[in-house]
Order: sequence, then structure tokens, then C-alpha cells
Amino acid sequence: LILARLVRAEARSVRPKMAVANIGGGPTTTALVAVTFLVASVVSWSGTGTPAGFVEVRGENAGCVGLGLSHGEWSTDTSGCLVDAKDEDDRDASWDGPAAGCFSYDDEFNDEFNDEPPALWRFALDLKRRCGLHTETEQWNAFVGKKVTVVGDSVARHVYASVLRLAAVDGDAFYLSTKEKHRDWRHALRGDGVAEFVWAPFIVNVTRVIEMILQSSDNEKPDLLVMGAALWDALHARDVARYQSEIAKLATVFSQNAKETFGKQKKHLKMFWLTVTPVDVSKLTDGAKIDAMSFGKLKQYDDAAKGADGFLADAGDGRKSKKKKNGFLLPVDVGALATGCADLGFQKSNKNCTRDGIHYRAVVYDAAVQAIGNAVRLVG
Repeated sequence: LILARLVRAEARSVRPKMAVANIGGGPTTTALVAVTFLVASVVSWSGTGTPAGFVEVRGENAGCVGLGLSHGEWSTDTSGCLVDAKDEDDRDASWDGPAAGCFSYDDEFNDEFNDEPPALWRFALDLKRRCGLHTETEQWNAFVGKKVTVVGDSVARHVYASVLRLAAVDGDAFYLSTKEKHRDWRHALRGDGVAEFVWAPFIVNVTRVIEMILQSSDNEKPDLLVMGAALWDALHARDVARYQSEIAKLATVFSQNAKETFGKQKKHLKMFWLTVTPVDVSKLTDGAKIDAMSFGKLKQYDDAAKGADGFLADAGDGRKSKKKKNGFLLPVDVGALATGCADLGFQKSNKNCTRDGIHYRAVVYDAAVQAIGNAVRLVG
């Protein structure tokens, strides 16, 4: 309740006094863009030891986490799908079928995509074999028995729904059936776990919520923390410098709370950052929105997070940079996933894997959760 009040207050405080119409359910993003603007610029660690809370992946798992984990393969071929979702426990490490898309809910139930071919995604096979990646299934996934907290905008909410699809006690929980989209959620996960979503559409909202989470007692902290926000900042605040400043502040929050938050735990609190997804401005009608959410404008917000000192974690690919300090958050390249889905070239209705120009087919967010689940195991 405290978090919800704080977020609502912060949302009011950062909304500029300008006549800008809301986009239903938050900003809408689609992947008409054919070129992934999320370049894998990796933040690296330097020093004599890994500070508490910092993620460093070396040795055999080097290069197996971070932005590259989301760069898989897209297809419309369903021949690799199992006949029934209940057969998922028959999969083993050698199975090379789709990791996302076979049972993604909007491909099957959403009328907007009934006239489109399926969209399927799997890990890049060379990466899958080298890193020992597995497909997250309802029977076997990294979220069962965990406390998972997702903080952010509508992109984060869709990722939250994908976590529920894998691990929720209520098999229909992922529908998030309500007309009120801008709200918090809490659901039981199998194995006595729990999932929470905190609506935080602006980056300043995310910072305030994270501060409270990191300062909470150890038994109240989550095991997994996923966050991301940029589209509302781009649409409403329209101030890249302010966004960049807030990202730097968020990095400082992690640094200041590192010893207290991570030092007492046997395992690191695993935290993930959702990259910016592109917007198909051809589906927008307001000129001001089209300009604010253009490819170039959104790239500035994405670059602000990727280039921030001490924000994103070293992906462990062996590259080091003296210009950047290692950070706490493993990036999840939702933007690349959205772009890959759009590149399949759905032509019947020209939806390009998006409902409204902002929100994508569920397979995009399911694929993001596949990357998160595998990263959880890889970082230990």
C-alpha cells in the first residue's frame, strides 16, 4: 500500500503540464524498425575483487548472460512445438524446438492476431549448447518458490504476465483481467512463491520504489527484481537529460545499499533491466506523439541506460572498459526481441507483431522471461 501511494504521488509530480493524450494501457511500442537499436555495449568490471551485489560472470559462463542472451532465432514453423503443453516435461537439454511462442496466449486467444501466422522464438543454438541453456517450462523454471518483484511500465507488466504464465498457482492469472491497467498486482506462485508487480511508469517512480525495496528487511526483499521504464518519460516528460540523471541516481541507490542489501545474503539478489522497445509510429495519429516516440528519440533513452556508469552489469564476455564501472543489473534485450518478431514480416494485416504500435505479441515477453530464467541459473 505504501509503495502504491508513493508511485501515484510520484507519477503526478513528474507529469508535465502539457496537453498530451494518454495511450491506452501506457505507451504502445511496436517493432516496425528492422534494425536492432540495442547495440551490445557491455559494462565491465575493474578492480581486485567483485563488490557485494555486483554481477560478474567469468570462466565457462562468460558471455552467456546479458544482451546477447536475448538474440535468438525467430520462425513461423510450428513443427517443433509439442502437441500439448502438458508434454513440456518431456523436453531435455538437447531439445532444439521453440522456447517461446507455442503456447503464448495472444497468438491463440487474441482476435487481433487470428489472421496472422504464429511467431516462435528459440535461443541461438550455438549459445544454447555452449552455455547449457534450457527452455523454461511450467514444470521446470527458475521462478517457482521464489519471490519475484517486477517494477515499471506496461512493458514490465507484460513481462510480469509471462512470469505468471510459467509459475502462477492460478493458471489464468496471466490474463490480468481488469480494465484498470495502471495498478499493482500480487499473485501466488507454485512452491510457496509470490510474484508482485508495482506500477511505476516513469523512471523517477522506479527509483523511489527500488529505494524502499532495498531498505526493507531481509525477509521482505525479493529473490528476483525486474525493472524498466522509458516510454512514459519519452512521451510525457520528454527530457532525456532528466532521464539520464535519474538513471545515474538509481545506480547510486544500488551502490549505497549494496553492502546492506547483498552482503548478508548467501546469494546475490538477482536484478534485471528491461531495455527500451521500439515504437511503430505509423500506428500513431498524434503528431507530437510521433515525434516524441520516434526511433531516434527512444534510442537516446536506451543509450542513457546502457551508457550509465555503474548501472548495467558486466556480461562476462571478456571485454573490459576503463571508462565504465560495473553495475548491478543484467540487461534483458526486450527491444531486440520485439524487433526480431517484427522482422518476420507479417503481411496480412500489417500488424508487425504489435497490437497498437507499442505493445507486442506475448511471445516477445515470453522470450524475455526465458532469458531471465536462464540468467538466474547462470549467475548462481
